[in-house]
Amino acid sequence: MSKAPAKSQDIRRHPDGSIDIDFYRTRAAALRGQAKRDGVMLKMASAVVLTVAGGLAVAVLVAAPEQHAPAERRLAQLSVQHQGSWHVLGARTKPHRPGPRDLGSKTLTTPTH
Repeated sequence: MSKAPAKSQDIRRHPDGSIDIDFYRTRAAALRGQAKRDGVMLKMASAVVLTVAGGLAVAVLVAAPEQHAPAERRLAQLSVQHQGSWHVLGARTKPHRPGPRDLGSKTLTTPTH
């Protein structure tokens, strides 16, 4: 004995047994429209979130006080801090150039050829 195929309750059919294509087309179009609306809302929400985050980042950067000393002052502080330790070792912080005090009454002459 062969059994007739059981009709599924999940498939919508016409009274003659054919599948109701128009029903499924309408439902698919409604789902596509909802998906497009959801996508637009998601893009708008992400744009708002990014704009607010960017605005907050700029506000924090503008409102933050400068924490660093100017470069000249930092270099001066570093040289003052290191002078003490280098003098203990007998080293000079700058290379020594003979000046007028070092020469006394002697003057420098350049040899002529």
